[in-house]
Amino acid sequence: RAAWPAVRVQSVLGGVGERPGELVVEAVVELGAIDRGAVTVQLWVDRGDGGRVHPRPMRASRSAGGVHRYTATLQLEPGEREPALAARVLPRHPDLVAPLDTGLVTWSG
Repeated sequence: RAAWPAVRVQSVLGGVGERPGELVVEAVVELGAIDRGAVTVQLWVDRGDGGRVHPRPMRASRSAGGVHRYTATLQLEPGEREPALAARVLPRHPDLVAPLDTGLVTWSG
């Protein structure tokens, strides 16, 4: 808990994937003294169509110098514009039933 204020989402960027219509999203996250295994990073996607926005898990991809990168892949419909993207970092622990109840949530932006 004491180390959580150092958690920060530096950026959330989307780029073209390998397949047509694929969008690869990368979140760059600073965790300070917190171990990468003690957090979950989720991607939030708003397609701007009034639909519900749900979290999607992001996968840890690489780390260097205390900065960690997480990725997720989305499939866009033909002609669909890139959606609004946000990421959040939540604590993760096997005994933690409701991570939101801790008040330890860090959003991008």
